[in-house]
Amino acid sequence: MLTPEELLKADTPPRFEISVDNLRIRDRDVGPARIPVSYDADWIPVFHLGAFVEWGEAFNVDGNTDFSFECGGYITKLFLKRCTFPFHGEPSTVEARAKRIPIHLGQAAISAGFSSVLLSPPEFLSRTIRLVTPENVTFKIVPSGVVGKPCLISSTLETGSDDVVSDMGCLHVFLTFVKGSHCGVGNLIAHDATGAVAFSLLGFTPNDSGKIEPNWLDRCLQQDLPTIFLAFSSAHADDLTRRALRQGIEYYRASNVLRSASIEMAIIAAHTALEALVNYILEHRAGWSKSLMAEKGIKFSDKMRAAATFLRVDCDLLEQSPELRGLSRSQNNKDAFDLISFIRNKLVHQDAAYQPQGLQMHEAWLLAQWLVEVLIFGIIGYRGKIRDRRIYKGCGGTMELPFTT
Repeated sequence: MLTPEELLKADTPPRFEISVDNLRIRDRDVGPARIPVSYDADWIPVFHLGAFVEWGEAFNVDGNTDFSFECGGYITKLFLKRCTFPFHGEPSTVEARAKRIPIHLGQAAISAGFSSVLLSPPEFLSRTIRLVTPENVTFKIVPSGVVGKPCLISSTLETGSDDVVSDMGCLHVFLTFVKGSHCGVGNLIAHDATGAVAFSLLGFTPNDSGKIEPNWLDRCLQQDLPTIFLAFSSAHADDLTRRALRQGIEYYRASNVLRSASIEMAIIAAHTALEALVNYILEHRAGWSKSLMAEKGIKFSDKMRAAATFLRVDCDLLEQSPELRGLSRSQNNKDAFDLISFIRNKLVHQDAAYQPQGLQMHEAWLLAQWLVEVLIFGIIGYRGKIRDRRIYKGCGGTMELPFTT
C-alpha cells in the first residue's frame, strides 16, 4: 500500500498492490496474494482481480459472486463492479469494491501514531495547523497549498486498528464543524514505537466533495483553530455533551450540503440541529426538569430564546436580515426565534395565507445556521471571533461572538 506521502505526490491516483493472507473467489481459496488496487475518482478503492479469476469461472461471474480476502485476521467482503470476458486466453477484467470501508490491513494491539490523507479539507486551511487535545494528543494538518486538494494529517494518537476510527471521532466531528461538511480521513498507516508499520487502513471515511457553503471560518481565523479545538475536545469528552455536539453538527452539516439542492430542506435540517442543541442546553446546563422540557405549552421558539439567554447571547439577531425584519413587522414584531420556527413550520405544515419568499427563506437559513454555530461555541465555552455568515450582501466580515460575561 502507498504511504500517504506517496499518494499525495502522484498526479493521479496510481495503482498499487496490497498483500493478503488469503483471497477467496466463490468456493475457491487462492491463498496468499498481492492484489492490484487503485482509487477511483471518488477515492473509493477498486480491486483488480482479473488475474485471479480462472477462465472457466469468468463466464459465471455476476453481481452476486462472493469475493473476499483475509488480512491480519480481518475478512473483507467484496462485490463485483465491472467485468469483461475476452477470448483467446487473455485474462479477464474483474473489478470489485469492498462492502465496507475503510478496510483494515493487519492489526496491532497499540500503535504509537499514524499518518494519513485528509480529503476535502476546509477551504481556508492554507498553513500547517497543530491541534492538541487535553490529553496531549497532537493532530498535525499540512495543507497542499491548493484549495480543495487533499492534505497530509499525522498524529501521536495511541490506538489499535479496531479503535482508530472511533478514537478519531472528536477530530472528525470538529473538522465537520470547521468545514460545514464532512472531510474524509483514510489511506492511513499506523506505526509502533519502533517506527515499524503496525496496521493500515485502505480507503476513506465519508467525505463531501461538492460545493462548500461559507460558514463561521475565515482565512484570518486559522490561527484560532488550536484554541477552538482544545475547547471543543474538552467539551466533547463528556458523554452528554458529545451526543449533543455530534447530533447538532450532523444536522448542521446536512443543512449546508442540502442548501444548493433545497432551501426548504436546508431550513428544516438547521431547525433540527437547533432542537438537538437547545434541548441539551436547557436540560443539562440550565437545569430544566424533564416535566418542564415536556410541557406542551412551551413553544420551541421560547426554548430557543431561553437557551440563548442562559448562554448570555446578547445582540440584534436580525441586524443582517432586512427581509426578515420586514416580515417581523408584518407579523406583530415577532423576534428572530419566533421567525425561525414560524418559517420552518410554514414549510412543513403549509399555510395558504403565507408563502415564504426566496430572500426570506435564505435569510432564515443563514440566521438558523449562524445560531447553531453560536450555540456550539457557547456550549464549548469559546469566546472569540467568527465570520458572520448572516452577511450575504457586499463584503463579509468577522464579529465577536455575542456573549456577555
